[in-house]
Amino acid sequence: PCQADGRLEKQLEDRTRDMKECVARLDKALNDKEALKSDNTRLNHRISYLEDQVTELESTVNSTSKYTNTKRNASNSVVTSTPGTTVIQVFQKGDQTLEVNPKLRNGEEYA
Repeated sequence: PCQADGRLEKQLEDRTRDMKECVARLDKALNDKEALKSDNTRLNHRISYLEDQVTELESTVNSTSKYTNTKRNASNSVVTSTPGTTVIQVFQKGDQTLEVNPKLRNGEEYA
């Protein structure tokens, strides 16, 4: 009976140690899982931010490209005249034109 009790105690101690090791491994695995979830969330936010930055940069490049192409099509005229005469300057940008009369200010004539 004494030997059986000793064996049972040893088995109980072994099982207790095994259980503690399992609990420790489980805790580590759960902590690792939480850390990975946190990293995943952070990286997904970073990816989303970078995708927004790329979209913004692409739209800037496209609008700059359109502006540059329009700027190439723009022209302006500089006309010299004799004193006392009215000169209307015409500026053209693409198919839009703007006439500038130096005697008009806000739609009203001034001297």
